[in-house]
Amino acid sequence: MYSRFFQLSITLAFVFVLWVGCDNAETCDCEQTPEERIATIVIGSGPANDTLEFLPNDSASLANWALASDAEGSPVSGASLTITVSNPALGEIVFLNEAEQNITQTDGRVMFVYRSFALEGSQTIYACANGICDHVTFYSAPSSPSVVSATLETDCDSIIADPNAADSCQICVVLRDSESHPVEGVAFSYRATGGRILIFPVTDSNGRSCIFWHFRDSTFGQYCFYVLSDSICFTLPG
Repeated sequence: MYSRFFQLSITLAFVFVLWVGCDNAETCDCEQTPEERIATIVIGSGPANDTLEFLPNDSASLANWALASDAEGSPVSGASLTITVSNPALGEIVFLNEAEQNITQTDGRVMFVYRSFALEGSQTIYACANGICDHVTFYSAPSSPSVVSATLETDCDSIIADPNAADSCQICVVLRDSESHPVEGVAFSYRATGGRILIFPVTDSNGRSCIFWHFRDSTFGQYCFYVLSDSICFTLPG
């Protein structure tokens, strides 16, 4: 009788310890989903001066990211972030990683692009998971003064399509107003007929914005860049 009572007491004590342990979030070893591990979300900053200026009657793109971290400040990978805009009529979110979309990578980040529809108004981008959110707000407006010319420049004479490595050229765009002054802080769209497409940053104080245009896979032929009324083309010899 005593032995059974003693065994029952030990069993109840053990169950109580387990219950108390899992009631304490710091000592609980229960598995958590990546979303449940997130303690903070930080979204990248908006455009300079909180205004996204775009070419009139054109679209504009702004590259950005959202970072998810746990309670210790370590990045959380494999988490699904919901990234939305407050006013879908003004623009949309496009994810740079087409395969993973809105899933955080090993560095805890989701890379995305806000694509403006070239309409004026206030826009907010939200990044959320498991009830934790961050946001950035900015204003979209046509560039002032108006851009009347775009000049394409490059640092190389040709591109060689190498099947074993990517070749690249730096492509720069310079925007100027009606008096040939450089226009700073403006986003713009472009069209390219091949290569890996990247997002141009907004123009600097010299009206200049540059990216590297990458090619691989022995893709031969002529490929061109178009911005406003200017263009630049390369022929990849076969």
